[in-house]
Amino acid sequence: MWFDLVLVCLTLGIILYLWLTWHHDYWKKCGVRYLEPSLFFGNLKDVILLKNNIGVIYDKIYWSKPEEPAVGIFNLRQPQLVIRSFELMKQVLVKDFNSFHDNVFYVDKDDDPILGNSPFVTRGESWKTSRAIHTPAMTTVKLKVMVPLMKDVCKDMIDYVMKNLDKTLDGKYFCGQFTTDVVASCVYGVTSNSFKDPNAAFRQMSKKVFAPTLRTNLAFMLSLFAPSIAKIIFVPNDVSEFFKQLIKQTYEYRIKNGVTRNDFLQQLINENEKRDKPVYTDDEIVAFTMTFFFDGYETTSILIIYILYELALRKDIQTRLREEIQSSFKNLDDLEYDSLHNLPYLDAVISGEYQ
Repeated sequence: MWFDLVLVCLTLGIILYLWLTWHHDYWKKCGVRYLEPSLFFGNLKDVILLKNNIGVIYDKIYWSKPEEPAVGIFNLRQPQLVIRSFELMKQVLVKDFNSFHDNVFYVDKDDDPILGNSPFVTRGESWKTSRAIHTPAMTTVKLKVMVPLMKDVCKDMIDYVMKNLDKTLDGKYFCGQFTTDVVASCVYGVTSNSFKDPNAAFRQMSKKVFAPTLRTNLAFMLSLFAPSIAKIIFVPNDVSEFFKQLIKQTYEYRIKNGVTRNDFLQQLINENEKRDKPVYTDDEIVAFTMTFFFDGYETTSILIIYILYELALRKDIQTRLREEIQSSFKNLDDLEYDSLHNLPYLDAVISGEYQ
């Protein structure tokens, strides 16, 4: 009996091992240089075990074969290709893009109708549709009309700084206040008053969305490494409900009172109103606007705080940048979209920080 049990366990162990390692020679057969994967985890063991950031791991992978145009790796059992060659990147992103528009990061629309409709996680035709909605919002004409909205936020920010000159400000929090108000105004057409009210509802919702928790970390890991079993809502229910009500109230108010505004929500309203049947559902409108919220709030505030940090360290750069800006504008009212493009040193500072 014991022999039979050991034999069964040994057989099952061999089958499991063969199943886990079945694809480990995939890149070898393809003639692509690759990194040897570990059992169970592939090449992303430290990411899965939360020992390191996914960006750090991919950076190490990228530089592991500096002479190669691409590096083969494994996400668990799934082969993945990390592209290094600029020519290959152009081929994937431009020439043969129709074959490469799927997304490794996946959220089911039925599980999370808000994030599930975002172009960051949609695939195939759904991605094309959502991208076609967002791209026109970033044209020069659309950005130009949003500049006055941003300038209003800048005035609130200046007033806030002047009232707190004798205090130490938390840089990350301060930049988050700015991007929250800009996104609220340019996307939703509302004044969130983050600089005037630290407990403003919009500000609290933005903090809640990006607050790292065990639950959200687990949801991210599952959607990345095991999307078929990831049945987790990323956006908290109270946050999604807040934005649903915000969209509903703003939508109804504008239609009832004939109010129009130069923001992203207005573009979606216009598309729905000029057709007999609405083009976008309520969930889609919330998802599309929240995509700008995700993209504009956290990423932009992080970039700004890094720039401010570098300027604080490098007084020579700070002085030169200030001189360029002061020579171009007497005050905030003089600032326009086109004139911002005539500041080469500002562009260099921002581009350098991006890198």
